[in-house]
Amino acid sequence: MSGRKTGRSAATAAALCAALLVAGCGGGDGDNKGDGRDGSAEKSSDDAGKLTDAANKAMRGTSFHASGSTTAFPDGKQEMWSVPDVGIRIKVTASELPGGESEMYSADGEIYTGVPLFAAQLAQRGEKVDVPKDLDAKFVKAPSGGDCSRLFEIFPGAERQPDLDTSVDGKATRALVSEAQGNKDVYHVAKDGTPYMLRLDSTYNGRESRTTYDSFGKAMEITPPKAADAVSMEQFRDAVKSD
Repeated sequence: MSGRKTGRSAATAAALCAALLVAGCGGGDGDNKGDGRDGSAEKSSDDAGKLTDAANKAMRGTSFHASGSTTAFPDGKQEMWSVPDVGIRIKVTASELPGGESEMYSADGEIYTGVPLFAAQLAQRGEKVDVPKDLDAKFVKAPSGGDCSRLFEIFPGAERQPDLDTSVDGKATRALVSEAQGNKDVYHVAKDGTPYMLRLDSTYNGRESRTTYDSFGKAMEITPPKAADAVSMEQFRDAVKSD
C-alpha cells in the first residue's frame, strides 16, 4: 500500500512526540480544577501563577541536563540536554526501538525525530510502517509549532499543592500540579534560591515516569542533524509502506 496514507497520522505523531517523551500529560488544555474559588483560593492561584512564571523563566535562561523514565514506552528511559538559544537534544532508550535507542532534537523552530523513534510512535498509534534501511539513521524534520521551551516548561494553570511539597537531592521543593483527562504532572520547583524545576513526576494513560533535572548553567553542546541527515514529512511518507 502506498505510503501516502501515512501523511496525516505521521504529522500528528511529530507534534505529539516531544510531549509524550518529556512530559506525558496534556495538562495545558485548561482542565485544571478550581472554578468558583473563594478569596484564599484566588490568592493561591495567583501564587501558583507567579511560581510557574518564575520557574519557566529560570529554566529558559539556563542550560541543564535531565534524565529518568518516560511514559512514551513501558520500559523507556530518556536523557535531555537543553541550551538557551541553541536547542534541545533528547536520547531515548527502549526495547521497542530498533537498536534499543534513538534521538530527537528541537532547534530553530523544527523538531528532528530519529526515524526509529518516529516509526515506534506511529506503531503505538496503530499504524505500523516498513522503514527502508537507508532511512534508519535519518531524522524526520517537522515544524515544532513553538520554541524549544515548550518541551520542558510548566503548563499555565498549574496549581499549588503543598501536601506534595518534598525535597530533591536534599533541596526543599514546592509542588505545582497540572491535571487533565485523567493525566497528571507534578512539578517540583526549588523553594530556595533560583526556582529551577528539580523533578517532574508524570502519569499518562496509566503509565508513570519520573525525571530529575541537574547541571544548571554548565557548559554543554547540542548539534542538530545536518540537512543531509534529515528528511521532510513528505519524503518520509513517500519512502515508507503502511500496514
